[in-house]
Amino acid sequence: PGGMGGVLRGGLGWLMGGWGGSVAAGGVLAGRVEGGEGAFPPVVQVFRVDAATGLRAYWGAGMPDEMGRFEVTAGEGLDRPERLELEAPPFLWRAWVRPGEPAVLVLVRPGRAPARLRGVAGSTRWEGAHPEAVLDSLAQLQDRLLRESAYDLTVGSGAVSGGRSLVAPGRMDSIWGVYNRAWDEARAKLRTEDAPGSWEDALWALRAGWTAVAAPTAAEQEALLAGLRGRLAQEGASGVLQSPAALEAWSVALRSWWTRPACDALDLHRACRDGDWEAVGKAMGMPDASREEWELAWWVRARQAGLEAVEPVLRHLPFQAPMAQVWDRLLASPAPGTPGFPVGDFQWTTPSGDWERRSETADTPWTLLLVVRAGSSAADVERQVFETIRKRLDRRDWAFIVLSVDGREADWERTASQRLSNREIVRWIGSDARWMEALGVVTVPQLVAIDGTGAISAQVNALPSQGLEGQIQQILRTPR
Repeated sequence: PGGMGGVLRGGLGWLMGGWGGSVAAGGVLAGRVEGGEGAFPPVVQVFRVDAATGLRAYWGAGMPDEMGRFEVTAGEGLDRPERLELEAPPFLWRAWVRPGEPAVLVLVRPGRAPARLRGVAGSTRWEGAHPEAVLDSLAQLQDRLLRESAYDLTVGSGAVSGGRSLVAPGRMDSIWGVYNRAWDEARAKLRTEDAPGSWEDALWALRAGWTAVAAPTAAEQEALLAGLRGRLAQEGASGVLQSPAALEAWSVALRSWWTRPACDALDLHRACRDGDWEAVGKAMGMPDASREEWELAWWVRARQAGLEAVEPVLRHLPFQAPMAQVWDRLLASPAPGTPGFPVGDFQWTTPSGDWERRSETADTPWTLLLVVRAGSSAADVERQVFETIRKRLDRRDWAFIVLSVDGREADWERTASQRLSNREIVRWIGSDARWMEALGVVTVPQLVAIDGTGAISAQVNALPSQGLEGQIQQILRTPR
């Protein structure tokens, strides 16, 4: 997806879908949806993304017209280039957006009808001038060099015993020379942009991806690290933690540092327990790095190995304010859609077309939501079993609700018209990305249970045909 070249993009998730955006001062984003099958989505929702945690915050929404054109007016504008996510389930686009952007962002849907409910990556392109042109050109060169030099890069990397002797003299220097000249030219061009630091981070992220696959010498690896350290000194930890491109570059540079020979696991455990950062850095195999770099390294480990890999460290090591705030956000509450996440009192639509709050529909300790959509035979089967369980239990303290995620009103009407009894409750949230994310909806059919605290339950999650009634009975047998 996107136009920036596929080979490197697999490791640079922040570049998926290309760059884009169209934001005027005051928080207005203009765009257009095109491509794909069927009618345009009824709404495109836009989210701001916390670079360090990946957590999203709703920014605004636009409704495409019959030509696919839309405009989003948000509550606040942007004061620096920022990555936004645009979602119209099942499609997701990622776009870098500048303040005062005059260009128009085009969201391109994939040609084939997707099977997934969310997260299907679409591509983007620009109508108007944007730094993407420079970045795209560099990424395309990287792809071309990788294709044309695959043999040399493979044997030159040391993957083949004695491989460097098989590479023509000067060949590796020539490949790197072409790349370095193109990178320097791109850097010079992007320094004329507003907020040039943001685009410099993007260049370093591309260079990090290139260095990871292009058989670098030790000097070239050191040059990458020196460049990232320079950006860290210039922007500070706070600036780096707000830049997804900078964080991506550091993620590549420090990838799996805890598995490198220079890392002494036993000494690292002792140093972490003692809360001694100097000893920690030495045991990490990074004695000459700064405190900020050590802290970034632990962020990289959490990103790549999971938060549970660093939680013991967080209990002993004191982190400086910018990174400590990141850990606080990550540990403050469960992620949206996971057990324990408080979903809130959201609204949905009744078969009569009225808006209704969840608490008005289900003022009960437990709410069971069976997620369905029109055309799913599996959902039809689960819906019948769901209704059978409701009738058999006949509990007033458990609400059984069939929840439609149909994207089109006609499909919703079809789902609502297939009620199995007068007591079956059917509601519609459509393809609202906010509530699909909050509820953790990823497939159809799916069972989501909300407990008496308003949070997603880990105890009740089985489909009706796969053990839901047994899970309910277990809850009922448990003393309160």
